[in-house]
Amino acid sequence: MTVAASTAVLVAGMHRSGTSATTGALAHFGVALGDKLLEPADDNPKGYWENERAVSIHETLLHALGRHWADVRALPSGWRGSDPARRAADAIRALIDEQFADATLWAIKDPRICRVLPLWLDVLNERGVRPTVLIVARRPSEVAASIAARNGWSPALGRLLWLRHMLDATTASAGVERTAITYERLLADPRAAIGTALRRLAIAIDAPADESGLGEFVDRSIRHFDHASMATPERDRLAAMANDAYDAFSVIAAGADDWSGLRPVDERFDAWNAEWGEYADALAETATMCESRLRETHEKVHALRSALGAQIAWSEDAVKTHSDVLIERDDLAARLKIQEAHANALDAIAAEREQTIAETIAQASQRAEAMQARFDSEAEARRQLEMEVSRLRDAQRSSELDAERLRAAHRSSEIEAERLREAKARAEREIEALEDAKRHLEAALAEERDRSAADRETQSRRIEVLEASIRELTSTLSWRITRPLRAIRRFLPRAAERGRGDA
Repeated sequence: MTVAASTAVLVAGMHRSGTSATTGALAHFGVALGDKLLEPADDNPKGYWENERAVSIHETLLHALGRHWADVRALPSGWRGSDPARRAADAIRALIDEQFADATLWAIKDPRICRVLPLWLDVLNERGVRPTVLIVARRPSEVAASIAARNGWSPALGRLLWLRHMLDATTASAGVERTAITYERLLADPRAAIGTALRRLAIAIDAPADESGLGEFVDRSIRHFDHASMATPERDRLAAMANDAYDAFSVIAAGADDWSGLRPVDERFDAWNAEWGEYADALAETATMCESRLRETHEKVHALRSALGAQIAWSEDAVKTHSDVLIERDDLAARLKIQEAHANALDAIAAEREQTIAETIAQASQRAEAMQARFDSEAEARRQLEMEVSRLRDAQRSSELDAERLRAAHRSSEIEAERLREAKARAEREIEALEDAKRHLEAALAEERDRSAADRETQSRRIEVLEASIRELTSTLSWRITRPLRAIRRFLPRAAERGRGDA
């Protein structure tokens, strides 16, 4: 691709003339369009291909000049030197610097550019960007029919708008590299139509960057109004002027770089304006007032919708709050049931603890009785041991006497003596063991008595703690609240018992 340092293609044409399809095709050839484009809509599902900021700049400027996009009046005299135009020029400079500083080839498309083209050319020349203009022409009858279908306007107004836009763009682009393309040629062969137009603007691009995508993007299905299938158009002055202008654009699009055919049309349009312009301006001014009021109405509707949205949001919040309150109520009810269940559980625990305390006291008494019985048994065992020791001592003495008497039988006596000595030793050991056992039993008895006393003291303290817990439980709000329930619970078994007794 061979271009100057930076080249801008300004796509100009009346609304509903195929400028969107043309600019979308340029994008398929690799032409930059900026950072953010308008979103597609129902009346242009394949996209407008319009730079959002450029459209905003144009609308703001027209509004400041007392005009709008569908205004048939010429712009105010000297508008290029006005404050709104200076502000718009500053905005265009910023747009170029921010979105196209590094682009060697880029395009801006907006039908409103037909009305404000001189301002763009001033800024581009000032910035050193080579300006080119690509005018897109579609048959005025098709444009008028498309606008009538979309906006409900008369075909005469559509033709008048077509003339205003196309002739303004032609006049403003004089002296600039420019060419024209017709919607019919674009639909018939988009690659050839765009390629030819770019070459005429001294922009050499060999082929589309996305050739298959270009064929899918530009197709005849997007054409909803065809001049050949429409009724014979009216041959009034405006229709005649518009058709003659379209024929001149068709000649240019076919390859003849001759714009002189539009000069007579421009002169005839000036004559028509001299004759009817006062009335047209009055109607346009009225239309502008209506447009202004419609915009105010839209703003009010938007405000009302916002207020309604806020009210709906408040209502939704109120519904949510009500739902939250109901949830909280249910939660509190559930918690109350849990508290009641907890109180019943505490009653059961208290009863169980009372029973446990009674059982513990009974067990302690039984253990004390068992210890006493064990002590008595050990005392009896000690008495028996003492009696046995006494008996053994008596036996020892008897043995000694027997030994004295039986010395004659030395051997047997010795043997018997030895046996007796061994018996004595065993007896002494047993006595010593019994005495140790006695001491151990006495120590164990004393320890058991101490332990029994400690157990009784511990049980007393536990009883006191449980009684304190019961007193604390019976003093709580939950216990007082559930008192009628406990009364009913105690009453029901007695009532049932009386019922069985009566039966």
